[in-house]
Amino acid sequence: MSNNVEAMFNMPVTDTFTLRGVVYVDNQGGYIDNVPGRLNVSESARFRPGKGP
Repeated sequence: MSNNVEAMFNMPVTDTFTLRGVVYVDNQGGYIDNVPGRLNVSESARFRPGKGP
């Protein structure tokens, strides 16, 4: 089993304000999943308002 999900969006709200979001998920397994020390799970998400152009 091996999964990888990545997503990113940029959305202008007004001429001077934008929203940005980033999501990353990574699950790696093999023939036998969840063996101690063998399964690597990383999850990350960010949300940040910012200035427009």
